[in-house]
Amino acid sequence: MKRVLNRSQKTTSAIVALMLGAVVTFTAVMSSFGGSNEADVASKMLEEEILERAYADATMEEFEIVEVEEVQKIKIYDDEYNLVETIELGEGDVIEDAKAQSLVRQAEFLTEYNNTSIYRISK
Repeated sequence: MKRVLNRSQKTTSAIVALMLGAVVTFTAVMSSFGGSNEADVASKMLEEEILERAYADATMEEFEIVEVEEVQKIKIYDDEYNLVETIELGEGDVIEDAKAQSLVRQAEFLTEYNNTSIYRISK
């Protein structure tokens, strides 16, 4: 089983990381220009505090872990490559439909990709 993070949480984390990088870069550029006065020091301290809070918020977020069931698809085509049957099987499932079982037995296996098996019935 695969574990995936919620897409919006991934996006939020990426945005926070980008903002953190931009602020650090901006701070480094600003500090490279000459001497600093008290206002600059206070501004830098405030920026550092904001960065620390943002980092703490980003690292403390709890991510929801969702388990995804693997679905095996079987597609059966006739000799003219017209789709005859599509079968979806969950993990540990078997083909219960007699017609579908018959078609799979008659068909010749061609290839498999992305949990999809392709069969062709030749006459």
